[in-house]
This record gives sequence, structure tokens and C-alpha cells, in this order.
Amino acid sequence: MVTNSAGQRECETKVGNRFGHLWVSANTTNLASPRRAGVHLREHLVSAGWRYDDGLAGPPSDGRVVSEFYPYTTLVGAKQFAFRPRPSYKRKPRHLTMAQFWPERLGAWNEIVERLERLALGDPPLDLRSHPATDALRVTPEAGKAQAYKKSEDLLDAVLGAWTAALWHRHPEECTVVGPASRPTSGKLVATIIAPTSAKA
Repeated sequence: MVTNSAGQRECETKVGNRFGHLWVSANTTNLASPRRAGVHLREHLVSAGWRYDDGLAGPPSDGRVVSEFYPYTTLVGAKQFAFRPRPSYKRKPRHLTMAQFWPERLGAWNEIVERLERLALGDPPLDLRSHPATDALRVTPEAGKAQAYKKSEDLLDAVLGAWTAALWHRHPEECTVVGPASRPTSGKLVATIIAPTSAKA
């Protein structure tokens, strides 16, 4: 949900306010942003019968619903992960070359997958072995293969998103809605991020 012509959305600013001490912040998104894949995905899902929900009324109880989440807020906010600080599986620190970053990146990948595997008996449960595509995530990506790594990273993020949605549905008390505290008087839905916060993030 992107409606602002410039600057950050309120939910993005509040991600930095709440999780910044764990090295988690949000990229700025507005109508001038060149990359808005999430916007296009939401539009595609809505045209296919889904609906966007901002979470301000709690988890929806019926229908096919799409809400926004960030992988990093799940990794630092959920007690099932509780990374301190965020794992470096995405963004390269400025002081490292890419060659130096690969071992750190892959080490973080392995830590994330290890904690995901524990969720097979968790609540909500998530079993990476239940599908060949997610089972393949258990194999550490090959160093230096940026395109293949990005494809695997996108799938890993999708898994984290699906699990966050399940947590929001089953244990809303372990999540928070990051963004505006209320809707405008028009009642229009607003941009928010569903974030686990059971790890005292």
C-alpha cells in the first residue's frame, strides 16, 4: 500500500524507530520509487480475488488476505528467531568487499535455516521438508553465485512471510501492527507492517 508522493511511509519510519537498535530499518517507498514490486504484487492479488488488510482490526477471520511484512522484523522480533542484531544475509556492510561478505552471508543463511528447521515442531509449525522447493533451502547456496542466491533468498523471505502470517493468525498477541494507530475518518485502509514482537524487540 503506497499512496505517498514523496518521503517515507509512516510504517517505514516506525520500523526504524522500533527496530533500529537491532540494525533493522526500512527502505523508503513512495510513488516515485523505481522499484515497487510489492505494490504490483498486491494489485495482482487483489485482481485475483484477494484483499489487502492493514491489521488494525486484528487478524482477519475469513477470505484470502494480503498484508505487508518485513523479513528482518520477523527475524529480530519473533522469539522463535530472536537474532541479536539482525543476520547479515542480505545487505553487504559498506566496509566489506563482496568476497569478504560471502562467508558472513552464508553463515547467516545457515543460522536462519537452522532456526526454521526447529519450527517443524513449533507453534505455528513450519516444515521445510514438506515441499521440494523449501527442502532445497536446507542446502547452503553456492558462494559467488549472486543470481542463484537472490532466487533462493526470495524464497526464504516468502517462507518467513508465510510463517509470520500464521503467527499473526494464531497468536496475534505476539505481533504488533507497525504504522498509523488508526485509519483516517474516511475509513480507508492504511499502509502497515505486521511484525512479531514477542522477543522484546
